[in-house]
Amino acid sequence: MQGHRSRVSLSPTLLMSHVPFHADLDRNPFLGQVLVGSGHEADPIRFPVTFAVDRESERIWALRLVPLGPAQVVPALGLAEADRVLVLSGGGLEAIRARSRWKGLPVAPSGAASRLQPPVEWIHLPAGVRPHGETPPSLLANPEASLPATWGSRVALSVQDACHGVILTPDVHLVRSALRAFLQCYQVSLIGRDANLPPIPDRLLDPLLEPLAAAAYHEAVFLPGERFWSLEFRVREAGAARAPLDTFRWVSEGEGGTWRAGWSW
Repeated sequence: MQGHRSRVSLSPTLLMSHVPFHADLDRNPFLGQVLVGSGHEADPIRFPVTFAVDRESERIWALRLVPLGPAQVVPALGLAEADRVLVLSGGGLEAIRARSRWKGLPVAPSGAASRLQPPVEWIHLPAGVRPHGETPPSLLANPEASLPATWGSRVALSVQDACHGVILTPDVHLVRSALRAFLQCYQVSLIGRDANLPPIPDRLLDPLLEPLAAAAYHEAVFLPGERFWSLEFRVREAGAARAPLDTFRWVSEGEGGTWRAGWSW
């Protein structure tokens, strides 16, 4: 990841805080993953929950999420009903069933995007747009070229296994929306039921959208206590076992409450 930093300034967004819990492993990537030796083996979620925001270029943002499943974040990407996705690789039965093709690649309706099975890579096609020109390369090999500006594509998704994935987009609003959905899915997965979560305001999300230094990432740790909830973010360096480089947290009264930075009430 590059160390490029850019100040983010976004308008406020109101979102419902009722988040459903999915026990189905195909819909919930937080369940079923185990990292031996991570210290999480006895927890309800047995895999470190991490994310990182990066700038692949001046035009393209990258949001790397672990664990990532299409059903978890695709609904947050704002695909219109008439939009489609060009499947570059993988996708399972949903890709095979796609009735349309371009240069042999499946073109699936947007409603199928959340059901495309990993490993999978796809690019958004706005309604009425016909792909043209060269076939885009793998998203990870050349992110800039894999999201053609002339197509008007707003987002691309790459999930290489049942855990690691990246969202590419020229729209920072989609980065925010996807990260919010990721954190909320994590919370209800740890609680193990539907919940009226404290809404995540833009002013708290904005610092998380600032790209970190190369090889750094955030680890999220959700602690739903009886008297209050906390959501801690630990800045770590890839491959380093030492203490976090930095730590900050949000706290709330719990279900139906409000997230605040630090320990203020």
